[in-house]
Formats: sequence, structure tokens, C-alpha cells
Amino acid sequence: MFDYDVFISYSSKDKNTIHDLAKRLKNDGLRVWLDQWEIQPGDSVPIKIEHGLEKSRTLVMCMSPAYFESEWGKLEHNTILFRDPTNKGRRLIPLIIEDCNLPDILAHFAYIDWRIPSNKEYERLFTSCLKNNSIHSPTNLSSHIQSPSPKYNLDNKEGILMPCFFNFQVPPPSNWQDFESLCWDLWRGIWEEPYIQKNGRQGQQQNGVDIYGRLHNGILWGGIQCKLKSNDTNKSLTESDVKEEVEKAKNFKPKLSKFIIATTAPKDAKIEEYARKVTEDHLKEGLFSVHIMGWEDIKERLDDYPRVRDKYYPQKESNLTEIKENDIFFKRENAAKITEELIKPLRDCASCIKLYFQNGDYILNLENRAIKLNLKFNGYEFIEICVGSNRFRYKDGGLVSTYGRDEVFNKYVPKIISFIDSYMAHIITLKTTIGSLNASHIPNSFESDISIFIENPSHKTQIAEENYKIEYLFNLYATLITGKKSFCGHSWATTLKENKSKEVLEIIKKDPYSNEIYERIESLKKEIVLDIDGLIKELNNLDDEFQNTHYL
Repeated sequence: MFDYDVFISYSSKDKNTIHDLAKRLKNDGLRVWLDQWEIQPGDSVPIKIEHGLEKSRTLVMCMSPAYFESEWGKLEHNTILFRDPTNKGRRLIPLIIEDCNLPDILAHFAYIDWRIPSNKEYERLFTSCLKNNSIHSPTNLSSHIQSPSPKYNLDNKEGILMPCFFNFQVPPPSNWQDFESLCWDLWRGIWEEPYIQKNGRQGQQQNGVDIYGRLHNGILWGGIQCKLKSNDTNKSLTESDVKEEVEKAKNFKPKLSKFIIATTAPKDAKIEEYARKVTEDHLKEGLFSVHIMGWEDIKERLDDYPRVRDKYYPQKESNLTEIKENDIFFKRENAAKITEELIKPLRDCASCIKLYFQNGDYILNLENRAIKLNLKFNGYEFIEICVGSNRFRYKDGGLVSTYGRDEVFNKYVPKIISFIDSYMAHIITLKTTIGSLNASHIPNSFESDISIFIENPSHKTQIAEENYKIEYLFNLYATLITGKKSFCGHSWATTLKENKSKEVLEIIKKDPYSNEIYERIESLKKEIVLDIDGLIKELNNLDDEFQNTHYL
């Protein structure tokens, strides 16, 4: 099936480092695809790259600032992700050769650190390139951090939910030192990072961050502000509290990707809504997301990490005061949370995205004879909602459910994840397909063929003399082949777009390459809408089942 063990994608500016590595892999017996070895004079570069990617088992992405500035690098890395964006089939191995800002879609993959080459990292790379081997991900934790365990015990015969820590009345720590330590211990597990740290010492400037660390042992940084409210006169968290801490956190170095306010205050829907609004504003400005974790949320996560739970609450269950609530009330409360925090936001987001594609708004504009994409929806808006609901986690490039309490909810989880994964794969393919288009793909006879549709004599003169003729020819070509509705060009091009779009599109489709691209884009747009419809259908079914049972 595969002709190559490894395909190496890199920037020519990094060739000295990469060529040495490629030779070492080849000398050790691996079949290596490297452009310098495989592309000969007269070969079509895009076709050779496409073939190499298709026939390679392992795809090594050599990341540096130069790599992400390279147009070929962008094309190759998009195509790599298109092959298997969840990294479950073919192996995608990011290899960092120089500090750089990673795209969000890559930040969660385990990587090889080649900034300072070492035999240890080479062994990890070589082993992961072999057939039937996978990379020993640095996200694997030390043995002293315990993996999440089920949150409840279920009697298989009667399906009865048994009491768990979340169901007990447990007071939060009474002093800020103990609360900060509890959060430090808990988020070591949640972020899968044993080396997260408390920020400085008491009295030093902390820029709103009490605890910090890398998220899932990756490139991105997270920060936590621990807000003890138990002994305050006002035990609630306020908008001014959130605003103050967020402003401080903007000054934390290095730049944060996620900021959490962990508090002993009770959950508050208005404060959580405010945090979501701040997050939306921040994402537009390239700033961190903001999340509120109230005491109920923290108790629920403690059930996932019994080592931490038992360390801070060593009492036997019999010594705790169980909340007196029946199973129906428990299920009703959790179904309401799932509906409010997951189903509605996912459904609203999916409906918005569907219109986005149906209206052709996924193309932003066309400049310098190239297409500028406006694909602000890339699937991570779904992941953000899922992870924010505390029912999922994002690990090794995929969503994983962490919530086992509700049998109705868990019945729909696999299909929900499947539609989101499929949507992300189709988006990456669409970006790669459209991103490959440029003015060189305009059929040679395009100008003469469309001139027969230009009736206005002044327009015929205009197309012949126009300084920006090629640019507007490409704009006309690209908007028709991609389905973009709006168009900005000189009068001859605008008239053709408005009155003769079908005829001009037929001329375009006579060219084999253009017709293939057109058919691929149309097919992907339909697949994306089907993914969204499928996701919405599953969410509606889950919502209906909640509504039609005793839950709500």
C-alpha cells in the first residue's frame, strides 16, 4: 500500500538540518520521500508532492517560522492533515526545529523536539516511523498521575446510579493556600502535565495567574486564577472580579491560550455567559479563552481523579452527608446542564455554519491572483463547546467523552463525535483544494472564449487594454469555480458575472483540470452540509429524548 515509510515536509531555508536527518533515516533502512531525491527537472511539483503524500505511511512536518511562511509548506501541511486529521490512521509527526507559533489544529499533537538534536529524540522519531509502531507520546503522564475513573457505579441489573463524590455535600477548603494546592494537584491531571507550577510566592506580582503550565504537554500555555470565596461576605463571583483578573492575565508571559478562574463560589449562569462573551471577543483579537469553574464543577472533576480527591477529602463515604435527592431529580438536573451547555450551543453553531456555506461566504476575497479564504469555522468551535461543557476532553487530535453518568447522553456521543471529525476532515480538504488555485490555472483560451459573451463594444476594448486584466480574469474564474456570490471587478467582468455566469462556467468546465476542481469543491460543500445536518439531527434526537422522558 505504501511506497515510502516517511514523507518529509520542510522549508528550503531549513534544508541543511533536514537533509542530514533524512540521510540518517535512509541509512537506517527507512524509505524516505524527500523532494530533492524524488522531484526531477520537468516534473510537476504539485503532482509529485500529492503522489508522495498519498504513498507515505508517516508524514513528518518540520516546523519553523520559515516553514509556515512558505506557500509550499502551507499546502503540504494542509494536505497532510487532510489525509487523516485525527491522526488515527497514518501517522502525522510534528518535528520542531525552531521556536514558532503553531496553528491551533497542530497544537494538540505530540511532537519531536529537534531544536537541539539528540539520540533520544531520533530514536523516538525512527521508532514511530516503523510499521505497526506509534510514537511514544510525551503526553503520557508519570505513573503518579492517575487516569480518570468512572464517576459512578451502575448496577447492571437495575440501572441504578449509586452515590459518588459529586452527590455529597462537601465544603470547599477554608483557606486560600489549601484551595490553590487542590487546584494545582487537580489540573496536573486535567492538563496531563505533572510539571505545572504555582506562580512565584506570596507578595510577588503574578499578573492574575496563580498556577501555570503547558496544556497536555504541548506548545500552548494555560493559566489558573484561584478565587476563594468561602469566607467572603459576598460568596458569589462577579463580572468585575472576572474582568479584573482577565485584564491582569493579559500581561502574563508567555502568552496564554487558556485562562481559568477556579472558584469556591457556586455556579452562576450569568457569569459563565459573560466568560463566553469575553472569549468570543478575545478570539477575534488573538487572545486567550476564559473559563469559569465553580465549586460544583471542581467537585465533579475530583471524581475523575480519586488520588487528588482522597488526598484532600480522606473521609470515608459514611462520614459524608449525602444529598437527599432521588435518581429522577439527579438525571433531570444533569440533562438540563447537557442541554444548556452542549446541545443548544452546538446546534446554534452548526446552523450558523450551514448558512455560511450555503451562501458561498466561505470565500473572503481574491487578491494578487490568489484566493483568500474566510474559513473561520474549522471545527474547533465545536471542540471548544464540547470541552467547555466538561463532558469531553480533546486528546491526541480527537474528542473523547469523559462523562459516563447518563446512559441516554452516551448513546449519542459516538455519532456526535463522528460528524464533527468528518466535518473537520472535509474542511481541511476544501482548504487544500481551494488553496491550490491560482492564475496559472486559467485555461489558455478562457479570454477568447468569454469575449463572445461581451456585447458592449467599450467592454471589449476594456478587456483588451485593462492593466489588471489577468487579475480580473482570475477573479471571474475563481468566483465561478468556487461558488462565491459577491464579485468586484471592472464592468466587463461584473456584467459577465451577473448575466452570463452559467455560460462562462460551462466554458471553464470544458477544461479538464478546472472541471475536476469544480466537481471536487461542489462535492466537498455538499459533504460539509451533510455533516452539519447529521450533527444537528443527532442533537435534536438527543434533545427530544431528554424532553420525552422523565428527565425534563
